[in-house]
Amino acid sequence: MSGRRGKRSYLRDFQANDSGEYEYRGKLWKTALEAAEYRAVRRRYTLCAGLALLLTIAAGCFPAGVMEAQLYVLLPYVIALVLEARLLLAAYRLYFEQHEEGVLRDYIYERSADRIPRETETAAGFAIITLAANLIAKAFRHLQHLPAGSFALVSFWCGIIVFNIVISIQAYRESTKMQFQQVQ
Repeated sequence: MSGRRGKRSYLRDFQANDSGEYEYRGKLWKTALEAAEYRAVRRRYTLCAGLALLLTIAAGCFPAGVMEAQLYVLLPYVIALVLEARLLLAAYRLYFEQHEEGVLRDYIYERSADRIPRETETAAGFAIITLAANLIAKAFRHLQHLPAGSFALVSFWCGIIVFNIVISIQAYRESTKMQFQQVQ
């Protein structure tokens, strides 16, 4: 499918059989892991991806004085949020859109397992950029001029983002364990 373009180009891999029903005749990808190990790795990855998304959403729920409303702070935050939502969708595909246990169709592989390590790294990178940009914005606004209690909120927000980064790194480690090999 890699040479084809278009939203529904994967439909070319389905062909009618003798009884008129459609069968998938495209490439298949099988994990190199044993079934139990694959389920455990997939579960840990899904938990990490879900927790990273929840932490990113939680970081966005703080009052305006905590996360600066500057474009260079909000843009990496939104990009990280979108990437983490896409990663959770990819984890969903690993669970529910399998051909068999541990076997993915080509179009599912390209939309999930193939993208996961790359997008997990990118999401963690944008979380780091968000943290750095917000701290730079706070430095320019002079931390001593923050209202009472805001410093504790800023510290707590930074802790959430750092925890998010740690969880994203763990999700990346889990995703690299899910190696697939083409079987057809």
